[in-house]
Order: sequence, then C-alpha cells, then structure tokens
Amino acid sequence: MTEEELRLMNLGADAAMRPFAQLMDTLFGGSAEEVSEMWRYSWKIRRFGRQVKLMQRIQQMIVESGLKPARIPGELAIPLLSAANLENDDSMQQRWAALLANAALPETGIPIQPGFIQILSNLSAFEARFLDGCFEFAPISKMGVELDDEAQTRLIARLAGQGLLREQGCELTPLGVAFVRACRPPATRQPT
Repeated sequence: MTEEELRLMNLGADAAMRPFAQLMDTLFGGSAEEVSEMWRYSWKIRRFGRQVKLMQRIQQMIVESGLKPARIPGELAIPLLSAANLENDDSMQQRWAALLANAALPETGIPIQPGFIQILSNLSAFEARFLDGCFEFAPISKMGVELDDEAQTRLIARLAGQGLLREQGCELTPLGVAFVRACRPPATRQPT
C-alpha cells in the first residue's frame, strides 16, 4: 500500500468513526481517533501475521517441489498477493499459497489464469472442499458433506455458474479441473 493510500485509509477510518465519538469515549474512555488508530494498528498486525504465514507456506511448497522459482509477472502477482492477504481461513490460505507457488514454478505445467483469483476470492472453504471432492471423484455422500437435495442443487448451480462444474452433478469442467490443480501444492520433483 502506498503512503497516499494509507493516508486516505486513515482519513476514511477517522471519518467513519466520528459519529461514534461520544459513544466510544463513554465505552472505552478514549477519543474516536485513539480507538480507530488502535483498530488500524490491530488490523495491520493481523494482516502482517497472515502475510508471514502465507510466505512460509509458499516457500515450503517451492522447496518441496525441488524446482527453481521464477518471477511472477506483476499483473498476476499483485492481485494474487492482495487477495491472499485478505483470507483468514487456513485451508483457503493454503490454496492461495499453492496458486502463488504454481505461478512461480512454470515447470509444473500448471498455467495460472488471472480469472482464478476472482474464482478463489468468491469461494467459501466449504465450496472449495466440495470441488476437491469432485476432483477426487468422490461421491457426495463420501465427502463428509451433509446437504439436503435443495442445498446440494443450489451449491452445484452456484459452482456451475462459475464454470467449474457441469449442472448434472459433481463433474468438473475443464476450467474446474485446471482451477483445482492450480490451487494444490506443486508436485514434488522426483530425483533422477
């Protein structure tokens, strides 16, 4: 984030908190500016922690692959990192790390399409696990997923609407297969 963006964010946070100044003074014994600064600081710490965890995962995946990483083009790297840093769920952050690792390892032969960023951003952890189960050809009853018929129909329709599943059930489209592969850690290189 640039200094200008940070300055604008701080101004926006202060303006958003101004209507609650009296309440915050009563509840927390501090001015709205002090409390909003405390929240901003807390947010920065959480975001930093997620960034460190993400980088550890990416590094581990790259080392385990045995391949040499390459620079990820900025038009892919920046949106990937931005979206990954917003993720709180560990299983989803693992998918973001895999997307980044695969993007850095062209030798894997797993092309990372820019659209994968939006797809992953729009999925819940539950939906991602469901796609993994479909990728593994697991029957829905074996996925550990309890859905009534109506919920299952809605889930499949939502994933089909993103182009990941066919409407008939748990069959991935070519886009769905490519997406799930891209969200899995790169394969470990076998010694020759």
